[in-house]
Amino acid sequence: NAELKKVNKEMHMDSLLSIDRVIAPKEMFDKQIEHEKLTANIRATQEQQIATWQQELTTYQLEKSQYENANQQLNEDSSFYSIKAPVSGVLQSFNKFYQGSLVQAGETLAVISPQAQLIAECYVDTRNVGLLKQQQPTLFQVDAFDYNYFGILTGKITFIDNDYTVIDNKPVFKVRCLLDNKQLHLKNGFTGDIKKGMTLQARFVVTRRSLWQLLFDKIDDWVNPNAPIKKVTS
Repeated sequence: NAELKKVNKEMHMDSLLSIDRVIAPKEMFDKQIEHEKLTANIRATQEQQIATWQQELTTYQLEKSQYENANQQLNEDSSFYSIKAPVSGVLQSFNKFYQGSLVQAGETLAVISPQAQLIAECYVDTRNVGLLKQQQPTLFQVDAFDYNYFGILTGKITFIDNDYTVIDNKPVFKVRCLLDNKQLHLKNGFTGDIKKGMTLQARFVVTRRSLWQLLFDKIDDWVNPNAPIKKVTS
C-alpha cells in the first residue's frame, strides 16, 4: 500500500528528527496514531475481502454440488430414454411409435429372434412328465430330415415348466431341451442345417431295458419313433 509506505517513511524521518529535538514529541505521536489507524483500516479491508471471498467460495461450492446432482439425475433419467433388448438377435417385427406416443406397461414393442443356441420346446403329456428331470438325455428326430438317412440329434433337458399349458384342448407341460449340435449329415457328405421353426419329435431316455424286459412290455412304447404321446414342436 503506497499510503502506508509513505507514513512509514515519514515516521522514520520524524523519529530521527525527534532524537535531535528538531520536532516536538506531539508531532511524532500524531504520526504514530496516523500509522496505527492506517494499519487498522488496511487490516479491516483485508479481513472484509477474505470474508467476501469465503462467502463466494461457499456459494460456488453449493452451486457446484447442485450442478453435480442435476447432472447425475440427468444421467439416471437418460437411461429411461432408451430401451435395450435383454438378448441380441435378429429383429423380426416391431410396432411403430411416434414422438409423443404413450407406451403401456407390458406392451410388445418388438419381436427378436435370439442369436443363441437352439432350444427345442417340447410338449409332454401330463401322464409322462413325472419321469423327466433336469439334464436328462434326449434324442431328437427332425421332421424335415428322414431319420433313417440323417440319423438323430442328441441333447438334454434344461427346463421343465411348473404348470401345465392347454394346447389343442389338451393339458401338456412345456419342456425345453438344449441341442448338442445344429447339423445332420448324410453318408455322402450332405449337411442339413437345423433352423428355428422346424418341428421335431423328442425321445426322452428315462431308463435302459433289457431284451427280456422288453418282451413283457408294450413294445410299441419303446421302439416306435412315431408314438403320438412323444410328438413335440420346436
